[in-house]
Amino acid sequence: AGAHLHITAPFGYSFVNNSFNPTDGFPTSQDEGKRQHPVTRRDVYTIQLLAPVESRWACLSDSTRLCTREYTLRLLIDTPPTPEDLELWYLQHAQTWEATVTQDRAGDMVMCTNDEMFPGYVLKETPVNVRVDVPETTRWAWESIVATVVFNSKTDLRADEGQDAYLKIVAPIGFEFMAGCLAVVPDPIYEACIGRTTSALLRVRNGFLSRGERPIDLQMRNAARTPKVNFWEIYSFVNVPEEAAWVGLSEDAEQMGKFAGYELQQSLQASVVAQVTEAGSSTPV
Repeated sequence: AGAHLHITAPFGYSFVNNSFNPTDGFPTSQDEGKRQHPVTRRDVYTIQLLAPVESRWACLSDSTRLCTREYTLRLLIDTPPTPEDLELWYLQHAQTWEATVTQDRAGDMVMCTNDEMFPGYVLKETPVNVRVDVPETTRWAWESIVATVVFNSKTDLRADEGQDAYLKIVAPIGFEFMAGCLAVVPDPIYEACIGRTTSALLRVRNGFLSRGERPIDLQMRNAARTPKVNFWEIYSFVNVPEEAAWVGLSEDAEQMGKFAGYELQQSLQASVVAQVTEAGSSTPV
C-alpha cells in the first residue's frame, strides 16, 4: 500500500487542503490531505508514497559515485495572525516542523522521523488596524493631498547602536509621493521622508519606534483614476542600509502588511471654444 509521509506544521499554521505539488523526481504519490493532531492541535499533511524512496543515486558530476538524493515538494499554508504578544507566543510555541514516515495513515507505526529538528522561519509581524485616511473633499483625481497612514505595532522597533530604522510605504500604481513627503516638519518621530514615485521611505528618529498606534501625515498626489489593484503596503526595517530598505526584500523586513486604498472621484473637465472671438459679436460656443 506504500508508506505515508506526514508533515507537521508549527502551532497556528493551517495547511491548504489538496495543495500538494510534487516537483520533478518526487516518487509517485497520492495526496491524502490535512488533518489536525488531536493532542497538539497542530496541522498535519499526509502524502501516501506509492513508489520506493531512494536515498542515494548516481552523482550528476560523476556517475561512478553515489550522492544523497533530495526530494522537494510544495504545500500551501496559511500563516497565523499576529498574536497580541509576539515574544510570548514564540516562547510558548516552538517554530520547528516535523517530517515523519510511517507504515500507516494514522501515523502510529513510525519508520523514520526528523524528531522535529526541521527548522522553521521567523514570522513577520503584520501591523494591525492599518488604514489610509483621506478626507472625501480631497479624493479627486490628480489632486495634491495630505494622506494620513495609520498603523498599530504590537512590538517596539529598535535598531542597534549606530544603525537606523526605516518605515516604507508603497502606494498603488499611479499615486506619487512628494520628494520631501513629511507633511509636518520637524516630525517628532521621523527624521526625514524621501518620496520616489509610489514609494515613501521614512527614517525613524534615533532608530526607535515604540509600540502602539502611529499616524503619519504624507504629502502626495492622487492617481488619475482608481487603480484596479487598490492596495497599499507597509514595511519596517532595522539595521539595514538605506538602499536595502528601498529595495525592500521581505526577508529583510521586520514587519510587513497590506491594506485597502480609497476610491477616487473623477472631476469633470470642460473647455469653451468660440467660432468667432470678435468683441460685440454673436457666436455659437
